[in-house]
Amino acid sequence: MLTGDPVIAVWEAAPATPAVARVSPDGCRDLILRHDPGGRPFWFVSALEDRTCAVALVPGSRFHGFRMRPGLGLDAGRLLRALAGREPEPDRVLALLADHARACARVEEALAALAAGPGSVAAAAAGLGVTPRTLQRLLLPATGRAPGWWLMLARLRRAARAVAAGTPPADAAAGHGYADQAHLTREVRRWLGTTPRALRGDADLAGQLAQPGYG
Repeated sequence: MLTGDPVIAVWEAAPATPAVARVSPDGCRDLILRHDPGGRPFWFVSALEDRTCAVALVPGSRFHGFRMRPGLGLDAGRLLRALAGREPEPDRVLALLADHARACARVEEALAALAAGPGSVAAAAAGLGVTPRTLQRLLLPATGRAPGWWLMLARLRRAARAVAAGTPPADAAAGHGYADQAHLTREVRRWLGTTPRALRGDADLAGQLAQPGYG
């Protein structure tokens, strides 16, 4: 049983024409109901993305999503069995999520420390009063990702939001812990599949970065 809200955002999509949606890494897993024309609706839990991926959208399909907060533990198998055949009634879905999710205060505290700003895994661990190895042992089994992954994702999302808002890439790199502009450019390419220059004119990707997520 979970204390607190497991969901940080609820979203819907219903494409009218064929399209390919980009999904950028945000440190969250989503509980999603997908219903394609002529098919049966089905629920699934998305994976943590390591880079921006493409999802083909069929005209007439419908998606209902519930974005879960970073680091949330989830008994996905039992939850999906409980949801089988159900419509996306928000109150009922949220109640089932609360029954099948679990939050760990230590995990959430560790993620908050890593997202706090430019720094290192060692600095975050020291602030928590643990060793980097202890932090690794905590986060890797709980989230499937090492502390360095969370640190880099939070830093990338902050810097990318700054660039999208008009901050020169060199200034964004200096302000968010990158060695130089070239370092930021490599990381933007790695995580988002674009460049800082292109990001400034990409309303779709900028909108995704502004949505609730990690960092």
